[in-house]
Formats: sequence, C-alpha cells, structure tokens
Amino acid sequence: MIEMAAGVVQETASPKRPALSGWLSTLTKPTHVTGVVIVGVVVFCAIFADLISPHDPILADPHQRYLALFSPGHVLGTDELGRDVLSR
Repeated sequence: MIEMAAGVVQETASPKRPALSGWLSTLTKPTHVTGVVIVGVVVFCAIFADLISPHDPILADPHQRYLALFSPGHVLGTDELGRDVLSR
C-alpha cells in the first residue's frame, strides 16, 4: 500500500497471511490436493494388496465359472475360467 503525506511517497507493509511451510503450502491448490489424494490411494493399494485381492489372480477353478456379482467369496464374480475378477 502506498500513502502520500506532504508530497513524500511512503510504502507501508500490507498485512500478509503467514507463509505456510513445506508440504502444507502444496495443499493450498486444488490440483496439488488431487495429486496427493491419487498418490495416497496408490500407496494404500500397494500396502494392502493382499487384503484387497484375497484370491490368486491366475488360479483357474472351472467349477466356479461365471459367478455373478456379489457372489460369496467373489465380490465382482468370476470369468469364463473361474478366475476371480477383483484379483485380476
């Protein structure tokens, strides 16, 4: 802010928000927040992969072919070879 008093120009400091430090400053922009959330989801899935997909993705069970969605033990059902769709 600039003030004029008796023909002399003086600059006064405008009130500023205290600067955020480090990682917190990245959370002020929506695109950065979106990126942090996406990376967080990928890291979560990597850590808990065995809990998210409990079945072997390659193991074929012909007796469990074409199970429907939300079947017991197979949330997304199975494919034509009896493989769990969620695990694949």
